[in-house]
Order: sequence, then C-alpha cells, then structure tokens
Amino acid sequence: MSIGCRGLHVTDRGREVLAVGSLEVADGETLAVLGPNGAGKSTLLRALAHLEPRAARAEVLLDGEPV
Repeated sequence: MSIGCRGLHVTDRGREVLAVGSLEVADGETLAVLGPNGAGKSTLLRALAHLEPRAARAEVLLDGEPV
C-alpha cells in the first residue's frame, strides 16, 4: 500500500509553515524525514495521518486514491 499527498499546505496564524507539492512512498519503500527543529517533520507526519487540522488544502492519498 502506498501513501502520499498532493498540494499539502499547512498554515499557522496566516503564515505557511509547511508546503509539499507532492510526495509518494510506495509499498516496501522507506522514507527518512530529516531536518532541524521546527522544519515541519512532525507536522508532515501528522498531516498524512489526518491529525493536523491546519492542513485544510491537503489531499492525502492511499494507493493513489484520495482518503
């Protein structure tokens, strides 16, 4: 099962804190998310899990289909 997103934008108090044009992790692949504190690593994972309410414009995909 693949997971991914398209058009992921997370804003906080009117400021964009995370923007991902597209991302796909295929079945069997491993993805490492690296960056300094405050770069948006946890925000990305929360948005993919639909736990980030500020990600209103995100389209999260499972096996290429919107969730």
